[in-house]
Amino acid sequence: MRPYSGIVFSPVQIDTADVRRAGIEVPVVLLGERRIGGEFDHVMMDNVGGAELATSYMLERGARRIALIGGRPETGVDSMPTLRSRGYRSAHVKAGVPVDERLVVDGASFTTKDGYEAVMRLHRDGVSFDGAFALTDAAAMGVLRALADIGLRVPDDVQVVGFDNDAEGEYLVPRLTTMDPGNDSMAERVMELLLRRVEAATPDAGEVEDVVESVMSARIVVRESTLAHVSR
Repeated sequence: MRPYSGIVFSPVQIDTADVRRAGIEVPVVLLGERRIGGEFDHVMMDNVGGAELATSYMLERGARRIALIGGRPETGVDSMPTLRSRGYRSAHVKAGVPVDERLVVDGASFTTKDGYEAVMRLHRDGVSFDGAFALTDAAAMGVLRALADIGLRVPDDVQVVGFDNDAEGEYLVPRLTTMDPGNDSMAERVMELLLRRVEAATPDAGEVEDVVESVMSARIVVRESTLAHVSR
């Protein structure tokens, strides 16, 4: 008898064929950043929509030169940074605001140090900006420190938004506006789908319905690092 009835699998660089080749003989639900095919139930974070909302929020409040900290070009392979970069660009298209490619700052990872160094690089290169969307809260913390070192005020000179809703963001100076990806909702949905599959695997169960893909909506958590009022 197996010690488990189902598996939650979080793939990063693999696809459903790789999961299938693993020979898992119990129900599987995928949890991840990107679509990888419709063979298994899959719960996903809304990276594109969350990033679009974060960027739109600053655009609505008057920002016109928003730095993308940790941005990536389209590569044909979806990942957290490419999806969030896509949302950033989509917000600009919808607002009719062109993107200055010098504001898209790539980084090796998404740490506090990366956020700090990205802002210092923009400053050294003389690239002005009035907003910064960091792809993680950790990077946003480095952005805030760098702006303080440069002498720019947040949010008066530069608005800042992170992503992940890390607990530390509420205790920064200023408190960090961020995107909450809905981790609790994703966990609940994963368990709901997995239990459905486990129950369907019992001898007396009826036929289970088709494969389900769920994209859980992100929401903005507004704090002190963005302006309070919509620009007119």
